[in-house]
Amino acid sequence: MSNAQAPWQVLIITSGNAGEGEMLESTSREVQAKGAKVLLAAESDAVAQVNQAEASKDRFAVVVFGPGLRDALSLARKIRVFCPEAHFLFAPNRTEVHSLKGELQRAPMIGKSWSVADFDQHVLPDLIVEAANTNRRRLQLHTTLDRANRQIGTPKPIESHSYRRLVNSDYYLKSFLSQAHEAVVSLDAASRVLYWSDGAERLFGLRLDDVAGRQVSQLPFWNETLASYLDQVRAGDETVKTEIEVSGLQGVAQVEAVISKVREDSGALIGFSLFLRDVTERNRALKAERKAQHDFTLAVAEKEYQRRLFESALSSSLDQVYVLDLDGRFLYANQALADQLELDLDWVIGKKTADLGFPEETVRQIWDHIQQVITTCDSVRSEVPFTAASGKRWVFDYIFVPVLDEQGRIEAVAGKTRDITEHRETSERVWKEANYDSLTQLPNRRLFRDRLELEVKHAERNGASLALFFIDLDRFKEVNDLYGHGAGDELLREAATRIHSCVRESDTVARLGGDEFTVILTELDDEHVERTAQKILDELARPFRVQENICHVSGSVGITLYPSDAVEPADLIRNADQAMYNAKNSGRSQFSFFTRSLQDEALTRLRLMTDLRHAVSEKQLRVYFQPIVRLADSAIVKAEALVRWEHPARGLLLPNEFIQLAEESGQIKRLGNWVFTQAAQWSKRWSQLLGRTFQISINKSPVQFEGRGHKMNWAAHLKEKGMAGNSISVEITEGVILNATATTSDKLLELQEAGMELAIDDFGTGYSSMAYLKKFDVDYLKIDMSFVQDMASNASSRTIAESIIVMGHKLGLKVVAEGVETEDQREWLRSAGCDYAQGFLFSKPLTPEAFEACLKSQAEGVQKTDQV
Repeated sequence: MSNAQAPWQVLIITSGNAGEGEMLESTSREVQAKGAKVLLAAESDAVAQVNQAEASKDRFAVVVFGPGLRDALSLARKIRVFCPEAHFLFAPNRTEVHSLKGELQRAPMIGKSWSVADFDQHVLPDLIVEAANTNRRRLQLHTTLDRANRQIGTPKPIESHSYRRLVNSDYYLKSFLSQAHEAVVSLDAASRVLYWSDGAERLFGLRLDDVAGRQVSQLPFWNETLASYLDQVRAGDETVKTEIEVSGLQGVAQVEAVISKVREDSGALIGFSLFLRDVTERNRALKAERKAQHDFTLAVAEKEYQRRLFESALSSSLDQVYVLDLDGRFLYANQALADQLELDLDWVIGKKTADLGFPEETVRQIWDHIQQVITTCDSVRSEVPFTAASGKRWVFDYIFVPVLDEQGRIEAVAGKTRDITEHRETSERVWKEANYDSLTQLPNRRLFRDRLELEVKHAERNGASLALFFIDLDRFKEVNDLYGHGAGDELLREAATRIHSCVRESDTVARLGGDEFTVILTELDDEHVERTAQKILDELARPFRVQENICHVSGSVGITLYPSDAVEPADLIRNADQAMYNAKNSGRSQFSFFTRSLQDEALTRLRLMTDLRHAVSEKQLRVYFQPIVRLADSAIVKAEALVRWEHPARGLLLPNEFIQLAEESGQIKRLGNWVFTQAAQWSKRWSQLLGRTFQISINKSPVQFEGRGHKMNWAAHLKEKGMAGNSISVEITEGVILNATATTSDKLLELQEAGMELAIDDFGTGYSSMAYLKKFDVDYLKIDMSFVQDMASNASSRTIAESIIVMGHKLGLKVVAEGVETEDQREWLRSAGCDYAQGFLFSKPLTPEAFEACLKSQAEGVQKTDQV
C-alpha cells in the first residue's frame, strides 16, 4: 500500500483483562482535514513493530500512526492533537469503548499544536490529553518516530502533586472563562481557532463546535482592522491593544481588543490569544457622559455669558432696574436709576425710597405696591406720576415682581421703572387728535358717538332721559366763500365757544364737521331743552366779527329725545338730523323737534331718491319754460328752462322737491345734461321760428362742476347742432364763482369761449365782489325775488335792488328781476332801469307747446300770455 493510500491507524492497547500486548479494538472513522477525507484504520504490520516490552513495562496504551502521517500532515498543514479534527479515546475496558461509539468526545488540547515543520525535524512536543474514562485520569503522551517514520506515543499517568495542581488549574481556568463576560479566543500559530470562550459565544453567536479548527479570517466578526493588528503582533509586537468595531450578534459592537503572542517555556511562538471586551454600552455611557459634561460646560458658559450680558444690559439700560429688600431698602440699582435721580449709585444702595427725594404721595404709592407684592407674591404694574420740586412732571411705569428663595418664600422685590412721560404725552396727543376737532377743540364725530352711546346706557340704567341737538349754521358758506377759509375757521371757533357757553359741564358739545355741531343734554327738566335751544339760537344770531368784518349768520337746531323718540344712538342721530333740516326749511334761525311726520318725510325722501335714478331713462322728466320779458315793452326775449318730474305715484313734482335729492345722490349731472339737450332742441326750433337767436337760460348746480361723472361737452353739442353759442345762458349762484376751483374756472371759461353767456342767479343774497364779476366776464345779474317781493314794504329791499341795477349797468351787465308778480313791482323796476323781468305777472312756467304758442301770438302782434 503506497503512502498516498495508506490508511491511518489508531490502536488502543491496554493491560486490562486482556493479555499483555493484545489489541482489544481498533476503530476507523473519517475526519475532515481542509476538505480532504482521511481514513483512520487499524494496520496489523504497525502493531507487530510495537515495542512490547515498553508497553508492558508502562502498562498503558501505545498509540501508533501508520505510514501515511506525513501525507496527512502535508494535506492538513497543521494538526490538532495528532491530526486535524481527530478525536482520541482512551478507555480501560471494552465496555466503555462500545458505549462511546458514535459519541467520540473531543480531547481538548492543553499545550501546543503539532505542525508539519515539527514533524520534519523529528521533534514533536509532549501533549497532554484528557481521557474519557470514568475517573477522568489525565495522560501525558510522549511521542517519537521510528525508522519507518511512524510516530509512537507512550502515554504515562500523571499521579503526582503537580498533576493534581494542573488538573485543578484547568478546571479553574474553564470555570473562569465560562463566567467571564469577555470573549477569549485562542489561535494556533497558523491562526486557526483552538479555544472559544462562552463570552465569545455570547458576543458573536457562534459556538466552539462552529469555529474550532477554522481559520479566524473565515469568521463573520473578523475584519481588516483585526487582521492588520494580528499581522502587527505576528511581525514583532508582543501585544497590541486597540478599540475597534466588529459585527456581533446584536449588530455592530464596539470592542476593546487585546491581541497577544503565546509562547512556550522555551520562548517559541505557538499561537495567539484574543481578548475582546464589548464596550458598546460603556462607550455609549461615556459618550453620554461627555455630552452631558459638554452640555453642562456650555450651559455654565451660557449662564456666565447671560449673567455678564444681563449685567451689561442693566447697566446700560435706560430703564431703572433695582431690587429692594422687604423693608424697602435698595439691594441693587443700575446706573439709570442714579442718573434719573441725579444721585451717586453707591449712595443709593441701602437707602429707602423715602430717602431719595420722592414726594410723600409717590413714596406712599410705591410702598403700597411693594406691600401688595409681598402679600400676594404676585407681580404688580402701575403708572405713578412724579412731580419734582422744580415743578417738572414725569409719569413712570412701575413693574414690581417677587424674588423667591429655594423654598419659594419671598425674600426681595425686584422692580423696573420706565420714564413714559414722552410716551404718555404722545399717546394723549394721538388720542386727542383722533377724538377731538383740531379747529374748535371740541369732541369730533368719533368721540361724540362714543359719548352718546355711554349717555344712552347711563340713561337706560337710571331711567333718565336725554336730548340730542343737531345744529347747522345758516349762511356760513357765504362767509367762507367771501372772506376765505381763514375767516370761516375763525367764525367756527367763535360759534363753538358760544354754543359751549349755553350748556352745563355735564353736557357734551361736539363738531361733526363743516358747520354742523351737536349737543347732548342730560338730566333734563321740563323746560331745559327749549330754553337751551333758544339760548343757542340767540347766541348764534349775534353778529360775528371776523377779520375786522361784521358777519351775520344764524343757526337751525333739530331736537330729538330719548327714550320717547328712539332708544338706539343711530336712530337718535337720524332723528335730530331730520329735525334740523325741517328747521332750516321752515325759515332758519329756529329749532324743531323730531316728529313721526319728519320720519315719514325722511322715508319719502329716500324713496324719491331711489325713484329719481329711473326718471330720465323712463322719460318721467319734463321741461317747462318761463318767459323773460323786456321791461321796456314787455316783449318775450328769452326764457328760463325749469324741470318738472312727472312722478308715476305722486304726480307733478317741482324742482324744490327733488333737485336737492339729485345733488345728494349724484344724479344732478345726468339730469342737468338732459335739461340742456332739451333746451338746446327748443332753442333751435324757436330761433328758426323767429328768424333770430332765441336764448334759453339753464340753471347749473355747483355739483355739476365737480368730478367727472356724466361728463358732457355742451359747446360741442351746440356746434354739432349748428347752433350759436349764445343760444344758451348758464345761470350759476354766487358761491360757484366765489369758491371756484381751478376745474370750475376752466369749465366756466370753456362755456364762455363757446359763446354761451353767464348769469349770476339770486344775486344780492351772497357776498359777490366786483372783482369776481369781472374775472368771469358775467353777462347778467338776476335780482333775488326776496328783494322784489319786499319792495312795497321794505325800503332796504328797494335800496338793494336799485344798487344791483346801478352796479350792473356800471359794469356793463344786464339785470333781470325775478319773482315779479304785481304792476307796482314792474313799474318800479322799469323806472329804476332794470332791463328784464320774469314772474307770474307775465307768465307762469309753460310747456314747450304752450310757450311756442305765446311766441307765435307775439309774432302776430297778439299777446295772450295772461290767458294761457
